[in-house]
Amino acid sequence: MASAGNHIECVKLLLNAGADPNGRRENICTPLYVAACAGYDECIELLLAAKADVNRRHTDVEWLTFLTDPLCVSVDKNHFNCFKLLLLAGADMTCGQGTSGLRYLTVSALQKYDNSFLILLLEMGLPLQVTDLKHAQFGMVEKFTPGLLNFLRYALSNPRSLQSLCRLTVRKFLGPENKTFFTDQLPLPNKLLSYIMFQT
Repeated sequence: MASAGNHIECVKLLLNAGADPNGRRENICTPLYVAACAGYDECIELLLAAKADVNRRHTDVEWLTFLTDPLCVSVDKNHFNCFKLLLLAGADMTCGQGTSGLRYLTVSALQKYDNSFLILLLEMGLPLQVTDLKHAQFGMVEKFTPGLLNFLRYALSNPRSLQSLCRLTVRKFLGPENKTFFTDQLPLPNKLLSYIMFQT
């Protein structure tokens, strides 16, 4: 309830008192999910700092698929800052749904007027293959922002820069847990830390 109402001081007090940042399974929604759904990025930062599970879906009901995932709902609701925070923390681009989840996220990004979603996915190492762009979901070109599908094809068919590959390798080495937390602990110059965190 504190997260849903964006009551930041309440969230801080609860976390400092030992509240589980993932909430309870019987509550169905996780605090991280409701914050991502509403676009409360400061609340998300607090939860991630408390080591909330960035990939925990808000329900175990399988047929509710994509929009039970904080990352998916953040792009669906057009909350770019939340989307970025979740990705930087190690959110799974497949949203727990394998290739179909990856397609869903990419298609959602192609439908945004702001190309920031798609560019960030590419910068984070979007593992979609060019051949997969022949899938029926990518045939809805009239629903995409003009030029973005061609931009995606071009980006996926060209090698990434060595600098970009190095950044992705470092982030992969940090493991699947909250990457934001671990990145802050690295004994690196501020300029390099900023690069790894996509701040420069």
